[in-house]
Amino acid sequence: MIEMIRAGRFDNKFLSSCDAVALYPSIIVQEGLELLEEKIKKDKTFKRRTDLTKAEVIELTRIYTEHPYFECELGFFSQERGTHMGGPLSRLLADLIIENKIEKKIREHPIWKKHWDWVRLIDHTFSTWDSEELFDEFFEFLNTLHQGIKWTCEKEKEGKLAIFDIQIMREGNKLKTTVYRKASSSDRYIHYTSWQAWREKACAIRTH
Repeated sequence: MIEMIRAGRFDNKFLSSCDAVALYPSIIVQEGLELLEEKIKKDKTFKRRTDLTKAEVIELTRIYTEHPYFECELGFFSQERGTHMGGPLSRLLADLIIENKIEKKIREHPIWKKHWDWVRLIDHTFSTWDSEELFDEFFEFLNTLHQGIKWTCEKEKEGKLAIFDIQIMREGNKLKTTVYRKASSSDRYIHYTSWQAWREKACAIRTH
């Protein structure tokens, strides 16, 4: 996204971002599975990547996602709705639902398809608009597209907007970027004794 900003794609536009509220717990699992099954059935390169049949993959996915549970120091617990937080299939199902149940409707809308242009990372989006009023109208429309997924928003203030750990600043007709840290930031990435995978701890050290 930084390359897009530096290239001038978003210059002279009102800055905004939208964030889905509790996306993974809001996912309707059956809806995501139906979209995934449809995608698998249409995949003409499926056999190149696995020895399993399409039916076997679909059934394994269904078993994994329909009975989510998690473990903590208090024991094992069953998750009543949504997908696993951090589960390997959660992002896939979330992307399928947002792409097909939300973004598709925006692309097909006679008015908003002409104005809509956002960059999305799972449930976080960055977009620019001709005016704040136009964004407010779109945001109201956005929250009507899916019964389970609702959105909050942040808008440019005093020529600044923070998103994806990036501080975007307006300087004249150009946008500049720097690293953004919340006031509550402790600069701690992952505690050494946490249950996080070792490779992720090592990665945090390398990229600090």
